[in-house]
Amino acid sequence: MRASLCVCGVFALGLGFLWAGGQGGSAAKGDEAAIRAAVSAYAESLKSGDLKGILANWTADAEFTDESGKVHKGRAAIGKLFEADLKELKAGKSVLHIEALRFLTPDVATMEGAVEFTPENGVLESNRFSAVWTKVDGRWLIASARDLPELEGRVAERGMKELQWLTGDWLAQDRGTTVKLNVKPDLGGKFAKAEAAVSGFTHTSLRQIH
Repeated sequence: MRASLCVCGVFALGLGFLWAGGQGGSAAKGDEAAIRAAVSAYAESLKSGDLKGILANWTADAEFTDESGKVHKGRAAIGKLFEADLKELKAGKSVLHIEALRFLTPDVATMEGAVEFTPENGVLESNRFSAVWTKVDGRWLIASARDLPELEGRVAERGMKELQWLTGDWLAQDRGTTVKLNVKPDLGGKFAKAEAAVSGFTHTSLRQIH
């Protein structure tokens, strides 16, 4: 899922907007609102599983560059990335963080941000992206999108989120041996500290068998 998280989730279904960045450069009045509307329409296409509608939001010669650096060019190639994960994306939950929107010209805008995706039965995944929007015949379409590497701090943050389910007290018993485990956040929540206590364990010496 992670390889196509950006292309499928950049403007994903069940979308929660956190619009943090302002616009810069030259743009006609209302263009930022028009891009917001385009993003919302795109999200609705994803939510309904309408692949044709999804691809209609990309330019004919659009490009997507995944995290490995591979370029997928054209609507048909990009469509194949959606086909494998669309069902999972529909069942999960996505939140889009828009960090910046800048207009390079009245008809071209760049967008940067991150998308968080939580599968129906899974842990949260996060991906950073950049995208270029262009106005074609009055419509804002995606001309290109690129997967970006995670920031160092966010890698650690994501790792801690994936371990949150372990927080608390755990007990395991087997054949007279009891193991008690306590897991809790430490050092400002940046690390997880685990303490284990074992009782009832009978030491058995080992010897090498030739």
